[in-house]
Order: sequence, then structure tokens, then C-alpha cells
Amino acid sequence: MSLYVEAARVLKEPGVSLKQKVYNRKKPLRSSPGRLYALLAGYMDHEEQVKAIVKEVGSFNIKGDKDAAVLVVYDLLFNRKGISASKNHPPPFIKEILKLETRLRNIYDKVVGENANTEADLSPVRWFRLNSLKVQDDQVLKWFPSLELVEQFPGPKQIMKDKYVDGLYGVSPEYGSTLKKNKHYIEGEIILQDRASCFPAELLNPKSGWCVVDACAAPGNKTTHVASKLIHTGGSVIAFEKDPQRARILQNNLKLHGADQLVETRVQDFLAQTEDRNVKGLIVDPSCSGSGIYGRGNKAELDPERLIRLAAFQSKILKHALTTFPEAECVVYSTCSYHDVENEGVVCEVLQDEEIAQNWMLASRDEALPEWPRRGNRELFEEFNMDPSLAESLIRVERGTDGGIGFFAAKFVRKHYNTEPEWQGFSD
Repeated sequence: MSLYVEAARVLKEPGVSLKQKVYNRKKPLRSSPGRLYALLAGYMDHEEQVKAIVKEVGSFNIKGDKDAAVLVVYDLLFNRKGISASKNHPPPFIKEILKLETRLRNIYDKVVGENANTEADLSPVRWFRLNSLKVQDDQVLKWFPSLELVEQFPGPKQIMKDKYVDGLYGVSPEYGSTLKKNKHYIEGEIILQDRASCFPAELLNPKSGWCVVDACAAPGNKTTHVASKLIHTGGSVIAFEKDPQRARILQNNLKLHGADQLVETRVQDFLAQTEDRNVKGLIVDPSCSGSGIYGRGNKAELDPERLIRLAAFQSKILKHALTTFPEAECVVYSTCSYHDVENEGVVCEVLQDEEIAQNWMLASRDEALPEWPRRGNRELFEEFNMDPSLAESLIRVERGTDGGIGFFAAKFVRKHYNTEPEWQGFSD
């Protein structure tokens, strides 16, 4: 049976989520479950575009499963690896589709092109943070006297003081382009950092004297932010960066911003770190698709198989953080991705681990920027048979709409240290 025929049958099965259809079925699949899941997950992400292309091209005039043919069109046009069949000896119905490849690609350019680049690839707000490692008193408004203080996203000649992150300010993109020439930026007294990127340190909110790990530290904005919360408390930060060149960039930034005395840089893979009882808190912001970042264009539209590999790595590094530091009280996980599989999918996957579930839980919304309005995706918790209201514990940031990059963050707290009743979601 063709992968596409089997996938089309799975897609039409009623009821449960895609993940359950593929991995929790009584009758085993003939195709690779991973490949079939990647095919269907990718198709579902682009379903409207694929159907529009198929409608435009008209009837395939082929014998066989029309739903399977639609999946072939998806793989042909949207999957970088192309179709899963020999181009020299493809099955007859795939051969008929390949005859239409030129026409299909022309229609693809038309359909996808109409929706491409409709969003300006520029953040509506340019954010910068007062570096309290160098400046004790907030003098930002005195430094920019020509700017009018406003409460909404700023226009030209306006400045906004953020209500979620202390010492964070926003200006218009036009004004923001001049900040790198400002003496306070050059001297490291202000740091250009998107608001969402400040959320991990805000969520961690380290206690006095804590030793904090930044597991994936370069270039160091989150590192300096969390270090600023430990100044004069006896606390410290361990920053991991395995790439020597990126580690040098990290060290230069730490020195410029006055954090080098608080931060120990370790040029090594965080996954190689063994048990350390001194660590109390961790920030884990691993490599991701970057789909929430400006300036990536269509490069962030990765094929589903790559996303699954990224999610597997993200789960691995988060599990390492949650199981290697026996005295840790809080771990914050974050990505600059909008893909569920890298975000709620990783959180749910990790909480399925018996050891982790025994010791860790998601912080309640009250402990995780409670006033931030955009929360997690409830449907992912349903797919994992978990209470969907746990999504209220998570932070989502919509690119553009929320004034900056797209972002995701989750705060885990150790059950032993948590003084609040265990968060079980909202009651019915």
C-alpha cells in the first residue's frame, strides 16, 4: 500500500487526534509512523493552500484515491525532500500527477505568492532594557527628553514604558534604528532586547543568592538580564555555550554590560553537565526553528520532519535540566517559535516522563506573568490526554500583534518547593 493511500485513510478516521491516530492504533501501519505523521502534520498546516492549488488545476483525471493524490501534491510542492516514491518508476497515479508538475508549480507560485510577504518584516516596536548592572536608578526618560511618554505602542517621537518587564522601554522602529548610535547603548547602559525575550528571566524571578544556569547562553541577553536580578545578593550565573566563537561573543557582551564578575562562562555542551547541587534555577532556550523571528522570511517554514527532530532535541535538553540538578527549584523553557510541536508539544512530552512528573509541575498562571493575556494552546494538552486548562500556565507571544517577535515560555516548579496547592487546572 502506498504511503499516500494509507495516510489518506488515517486522515479520514474519525475522532481522536492525529498523534493518537498514528501512534496509538490497534492495527499497525505498513508505512513508517514517523514519516506518515510528518506527512499529515505538514499537510494539515498547509491544507487550505493545497486545496486551493488542486482546485485551480482542475481534475487530475487519474484513477485511484483522490485524497491520496492531494497528499502527493503537498509533498511535491511543500516538502523540501519531495515525494516519497521513485521518480523513475512511480506508481501510476503519482506518474499522472508528475505530468502536471510544471502547471502545479506555476499555480503554487500564484497561490503562495499572494500570501507571501504581506506582513512587513519589521517589529512594530523596538525594545530596549535598562541595564541595572551598570545603572542603579532609572534615568531613561531623562536620557530621551524629546520623546513623549505614552501607554500604547509608540509612534514617531514617542516612548513607552512596559508594564510587564521592569526597566523595559519601547520606541518606534524608525527611532529604534538610531539607538545603536546612542552613547548609553555604546557604553552598555541600555541593551536592545525584545520584550518577549525578557520573559524567561521575569518568569524565573530568582531568589537572593541563587546559582542560576543559562543552558544555551549566547549571545547573552537573557544571561545579563537574569544576572541583573542577582546583583548584590551573592547569587551567580553559569552560562553554557559549546561553540567557541559564540562563547567569545557571549564573553564580550558580558564584559560590556558589567556581568562578567557574576557570570561563569563554560565552553561546553550543557548536555554533558553532570549533577550539580548548587544550582537553584535554570533558563533553557535551545535551538529552534526561529519561526517567530523577524527577518527569517520563508526560511522558518521548515518541513515537518525537521520540526520533529528539533522537538526531540528540545525535549532532551529540557529533560536534562529537570533531572540533573536535584536542588533546582525552577526551570523556564522558551523558544522563539510559533510551532506547537516545539512548544506545548515539548512541555506535554516532558511531563509524560514518570520521574519528571513526580517531581515537577507547571507553575500556576498566578506565578507566570498572570496579567499577560495570550496563553498556551489547549488542544495540545487534549492530544496528550492532559487537562487542557493547564495551557493557562503557559505564555504565548504573537509576532507583530503583541509588539515584537513570536515567543513561547513555560515555567516548571519543583513540587517539593512549591508552597501553593498543586495546579490542576480550572475546575469544571
